[in-house]
Amino acid sequence: MLQRVKIKKNFVLASIVSSTGSTSRSKGTQMIIREYGSVFSTVGGGKMEASCIEKSVSSIKNKESFIYEFNLDNKDANRSEMVCG
Repeated sequence: MLQRVKIKKNFVLASIVSSTGSTSRSKGTQMIIREYGSVFSTVGGGKMEASCIEKSVSSIKNKESFIYEFNLDNKDANRSEMVCG
């Protein structure tokens, strides 16, 4: 990440700030999203991560920050096909 700052390349740092229940990643997990959508690391994968990447690329383009809240209860998990275990 420091190298991207030094060479003045835009990126988003996605961080999980809170999680409850069974999740693939926990609070403090981070991922870097570069301006064209390539990533370093993961915040959990699946449709939630794909949406986060899409929002991040838009954020870089529009020079706006955002907070993305993703709720995944049993009902949402079944609807989004994100069922683990």
